[in-house]
Parts: sequence; structure tokens; C-alpha cells
Amino acid sequence: MPLSPAPTLPEAGNRVWYLGIDFGTTGLSAVLLNRLTRKFHPVGWSETGYRQLVKPTVRIPTAAYLAVAPLTQDRLPDVTAIVGTPAFAAAVAPPAPLDPEAGGILLQNFKPYLTLGIPHYSPQTLGWEPIVQWSDTAQVSLSWMQQALQSLLALLRNAPGASNSPHPALNCTVAGLDLPLPEVLQQLGGVIVGYPTGWSDTYLFNVREAILQAGLIAQPEQIFFVEDVIAAALSGIYKSTETLGVSAKPNTLVQTASSGWKGATLVVSAGVMATELAAVNLPDNLHQLTYADFSLHHFAYAGNAIDQDIVCQLLYPQVQDGALLDSLIPVSGEPDEPARSQLQQHLASSALGQNLLEAARYLKLALQEQDRCTIEVEGEKWTVTRRQLESQVFLPYIQRLNRELNALLAQTGLSAQTVNQALCTGATASLPAIARWLREKLPNATITQDTYVNPTVGLPRSFKLTTPQSGTWQTVTACSRIAYGLATLPLYPQVLDLPHQQYSSYFLLMELMRDFPNQSLSVDSVLQLLERRGINTQVCQPQILALLEGKLPAGLLPTASETIWLSLDSLQQFDAQALLSEPLFYPEGNQIYRPNIAQCNRLRQYLSRVIAGTQQKLEEPFVASLTP
Repeated sequence: MPLSPAPTLPEAGNRVWYLGIDFGTTGLSAVLLNRLTRKFHPVGWSETGYRQLVKPTVRIPTAAYLAVAPLTQDRLPDVTAIVGTPAFAAAVAPPAPLDPEAGGILLQNFKPYLTLGIPHYSPQTLGWEPIVQWSDTAQVSLSWMQQALQSLLALLRNAPGASNSPHPALNCTVAGLDLPLPEVLQQLGGVIVGYPTGWSDTYLFNVREAILQAGLIAQPEQIFFVEDVIAAALSGIYKSTETLGVSAKPNTLVQTASSGWKGATLVVSAGVMATELAAVNLPDNLHQLTYADFSLHHFAYAGNAIDQDIVCQLLYPQVQDGALLDSLIPVSGEPDEPARSQLQQHLASSALGQNLLEAARYLKLALQEQDRCTIEVEGEKWTVTRRQLESQVFLPYIQRLNRELNALLAQTGLSAQTVNQALCTGATASLPAIARWLREKLPNATITQDTYVNPTVGLPRSFKLTTPQSGTWQTVTACSRIAYGLATLPLYPQVLDLPHQQYSSYFLLMELMRDFPNQSLSVDSVLQLLERRGINTQVCQPQILALLEGKLPAGLLPTASETIWLSLDSLQQFDAQALLSEPLFYPEGNQIYRPNIAQCNRLRQYLSRVIAGTQQKLEEPFVASLTP
């Protein structure tokens, strides 16, 4: 069934509830904080339908089965969404009246695609753009992915999908909550969402829009964003993170709690898409901790890239069909993003490629417990050893991680010997190889490594796979440390990057194109012009200078490296050549700029069309604050 309409949220002052959402590539977790009591309430989901979960799960897969109605008008298509774990069952046997021949598709791992653009209706194609090249043969509208996220978030309003289906749906529950959840959501003071370091304002725009469309909160300025690695640090510095607990139960977080941190601190956060590092020298009074105290590094290599390297380094050399991956093998341990983008599309386009990725995920887990493992894929048997995995895949990753850490320590002036505590969080950061490396690298540090129960323990030392099994290995099902850290932010509001919250690159671009007169101006005159519009140019001056120099917001138009992800028709309709062929502002020396009026008008019209159907408008800066 389509999403239920968003509720009308009343205006309220001094709201005490805050919701932290960890939207990960493979799973979603959420935690509520009561700011007055300082108590955390993890959100859980239980299944209803043909079977019932014994206990709610606190992390649901970021998966959605979508059946999309044909487009006839300039509006979002009607989408029937079955989300979370039930999506996998629906993909195998779509419930009536859903028909996969009419547009049904299972979406997984779609988070990175939300960086590619803002979904919008195109009068040229009479459809929604952009269109993602999902595999060599399949294409998916980016609007479907945003609506998949919207459907997942709507579960927090107890709005399960497909209630008339024989497949289960998900309902929301909250531990230790005395009030009904809808009543709590009416009192939300803010929603805090994590995001990978360096990801664009386009991604933030799309996630914010999904939250607004899901009806979780009324105003876009009440949605706050924090880098995942900073959220992980916040989970460690507040003593109430002891509520995370220590558990040896299956599929739960085993080691989590850390308190009493002080001095030099390192955080390594690595999940599916990226590895992030944060270094911070914690003050004695943690309420003096600010965003500027954190130094961040990141690179686009983590769990998915490790799976690819297992395929390329350990499995592909044994595949009889030697033409499968010719010219697509990336450099082991390195982001090598163009090669990995093409490789992922190619592997997703065939049953053999999907099976190889599934086998790689199994090997990555099984060889943490076993010395060797035999796998059979489509009649071929191979044996892979732990030593091969560590020397050919893990070692290059650790070497790259070591270089990044050296650069981060040099940037901050810290030394490895002075680090007091280090935290590793995320499924990839739980690898034993990372703990061994850190123990050698940081001789005086207390190291906390979040570890997760391995679902392969006790399974045979062989693995047979003949058909694609997407979504089988969901290894992290506990409520994430990052979700707790995000919910902690209102207790340390000074850690929020407030200038970035208030002034997105999209807003500043629109302001420049709206207000720049048809004459040359110095930078000082431009800043004065924006200040008269009420903009605090002192905190966003670097963004303004970048726009004047021609650096458009990432995701507004496809870059050369992003074209691999978009369909050819989408690339042509963007008319990127015309929008990128001339600069918006001509530099005339000595920080003087002359506007290209025709180009400004062209880009302003394009951007206005892009946001025409969104709840967010680029007319005013966001002024909301986490300060009580």
C-alpha cells in the first residue's frame, strides 16, 4: 500500500525528545533520547503477518521491494513498498496485486546512489530523473531509492507496508518508553542523522527530504547531520553509553561500553562503503568540546571493496571462464573507484558474478574462525586459506589504513605514543587484523573494538552456492554505536557543525545567482551583498569563494567519475555540456568577479526545476539550534 499521509505536527517549544538515526548501507538503527532524563531508548521492529519474531530486532536491513505504477503526470510515481526483512520474501514471491513484470524490484545497498543527484521530474523525458544504471542490463530511478528510504523511515510512525499481504510487515517498538511512540514523535525537538565524512550536500538534501516526506518532523532545520565517526566518538565520551551493555547473545553487539575517556583519542569507523578516522584531544570539561577539535580523514574502501578483492585476488584466478573480469580488476586495498564501479555493475549483471560476491562474503567471515574453507560455485570447487586472505586482501588494506593514520597524526600534531584510547566500530573495523595492527601502532592506548557474533561459526568448512543469495549475510543486527552517538549530540550541542547546518552549498549558490548584479564585484562587495541578506559570511566564506571559482555543489551535475552510475539517456537529458560549458563567474584578477548572466539564469532555472517538488526550498538559511 502507498505510504500513509504524514501527520500534522504541532508547533512546540522546549521539546525534549531527540531521535538519532544510523542509516547504514546494509542496516538501519535508531535511538530516542529524552534530554531531561538523559535516558536512551533503542528502537526495535517486530514482524507481523504469517510469523512473529520472538524478540524485536533493533537493526533492520536497508532493503525494499518496490512495485512502481506507471508515470502519467509530473508527480512522484505511486510506489508500493515492502521494506526491511519482509522485502526479501516479497522479492521471491510478490504478493497480489504486485507484479514484478510491471516494475517490481528489490533494492539493496542503495545508499551511495543518493549522492548522484536530486530526484526530479524532467519535462524533456516526461519522467523522473536521474536514472541509475543498476547493472549492465537494469536501470532504476533514483526517486525509487529515495522512496525506499522514506518507506523505511515511515516504520517509525508505525506505518507498515502491504498490510493485506501474506508476507510479514514491520511494526515499531521502543524499549523502556512509557508514552505511546506517536505521542513522543509529536514532541521531537530534532532528528540527528549520521553520514560518511566528505559526502556531499546532495546526499544530505535527499536524506532530509526522505525524513520530511516520512512525516517524522515538520521543519527541515530540525534535521541535523553529524559525521558517523564523530557520532562514534560521542558514544564513547558520555558515561551513559554503558547502557549499550555487553552481551554474548547471538547477533548482538559484544563489546561496546567505554567511559572516562580523556586526552588523545582515535576513532576508526569502517562499515560497507568507507573507512573513516577521527583524532581528537578531549578537554577535561567535555562541554568545551567543539566540532573544530576533531580532525577527520576518510577513504572509499571498506567491506564491499574487500569482497571485490576476495573475488579478484582469491576466486577469479580459479574461475574457468577467464573472460568474466578482464580489464576490471582494481588495485587491492585501494579505493580505485572507477574500476570498482564498473566491476560492481558487471558482477551484479550475472548469476556467476552475484554468486562470487556471496562466496566472498562467506569467506571473509568463515576464515576469521577457520584456517581454510572450501567453496563450490556452479560446479567449481576451490579451497582458500586464512593466510591467503590476510596476505592478499587484508594486508593491502591495513597498509593503506596505516598511511592514512600517519597523515592524520601529522595533521593534528599527535604521536602514536600519546594516544590514550582508540575505538574501532563497524563490521569491517571488527576484523582481528585491525586490532593486531592497532596494538602495535598505539602501544600506550586502551583499545576498544566492537565485535559481532559471527553467524558462520559452527557451519561446515565448505560452502555450496548455485543461485544468487543476496542479503544472506546480515552480520550486524545490534543497535549501532553510531545511533547512540547521534542521540547523544543534544547533550553536547557545541559539537554540531553549525555553519554547515545553516548554509548548504545549494542555498549559497541560489543566493549568489539571485542577488549578484550585472556588474563586476570584488569579493568584499559580494560578502557585503550577502550580509545584507542576513547571511553570516564569516562562517561560510570558504564555500562562497569556492562557488565564485566555479566549484558547483557535488551531485548537482554528474562528474566524469559519476557517469558510470547513470544511464546514457539520463546523461543526455541533463544537458550537462551546456550547464558546464561556461563558468558562472568570470575572474578578473585581484579577487574581482563578473557574472555570466546567461549561465546564471540557465543554472538557476535548472535548479529551481530540480527542487520544485521537494519540501525543502532554498530561500532561507536553516536557523534551528540544538541548544536548549
